[in-house]
Amino acid sequence: MKQKGHACRQAGFSLLEIVVVITLFTGIVFFANQALFSTLKGNTKSQVSTKIKQASSYAFDLMERELRQSTAVGTCTSTSIAYTNIDGVPSSFVCNTGTAGFLTSGPTLTQTKITPDDVAVTACNFSCTVSGSSRTVNLDVTFAQTGNSALLRVEETDKYQLKNQILLRN
Repeated sequence: MKQKGHACRQAGFSLLEIVVVITLFTGIVFFANQALFSTLKGNTKSQVSTKIKQASSYAFDLMERELRQSTAVGTCTSTSIAYTNIDGVPSSFVCNTGTAGFLTSGPTLTQTKITPDDVAVTACNFSCTVSGSSRTVNLDVTFAQTGNSALLRVEETDKYQLKNQILLRN
């Protein structure tokens, strides 16, 4: 039996409560999304930096080893170094700069590329100096991520500059 004078109250949420909950949920999703994308961008940048550093370290290690073991260093320009390798074969390192720049190494007639396709040499400067009885070779090379710059995001690009001074044995 119904009692008169008491209104039946229906259980449920008011419109204001639903709007508040949706607003809070949207805010939480937005901030979680930003944190996730920030982490992913940082990871991508780290991977690109690691790739460039590995490529540049490999190239510099090869150049240093070959030049230290060389029997003679000939002409030295800002973009190339001619030397005679340990086997007596005339060889050189050549730097081609630009958006698809690279380093090559080896005997003069059969140069091989020593930088990967996705890492470019954007600037380089070689110099050779003689001071008394010691000879040094100065290397200064800037490496960068390659690709269509219009398609690469900021976190997919990086530059890395290496400088080294090699004291020659010959």
